[in-house]
Amino acid sequence: MNFSGIAPVELECYLDRPEVLIIDLREPQEYRECHIRGAVNIPFEQFWEQCVQKPAPRRFASLKNPRRYCDVDEGVCRQLEDYEVLLFYCGRGSHSLMVAERMRRQGWPALSITGGMNALTQSHFS
Repeated sequence: MNFSGIAPVELECYLDRPEVLIIDLREPQEYRECHIRGAVNIPFEQFWEQCVQKPAPRRFASLKNPRRYCDVDEGVCRQLEDYEVLLFYCGRGSHSLMVAERMRRQGWPALSITGGMNALTQSHFS
């Protein structure tokens, strides 16, 4: 399996790094209540429909139809290929795991936070 997850205690290594895009896959209300500093909110279904089913850009995979833009949520998600790491999380970790695994199979540099926001809250890191 190509998937790599990170434990909640590893999150600090990814915060405030311009090469990392943190994507919160939860619903907007959940995001407003509590989210990781610097994260953008793109609900799971919206991200899945508009981003996951597209091929990766050339620099991450040798696919014939590179995917260059993710015009999701009025442009909140800029050019995904500008980032070296796409770090996903959701409530319990299941949706972010699914997205990260699929994105990695397509050549994206994707990771998921194991256990999602529930695990982050339990570790007092949110």
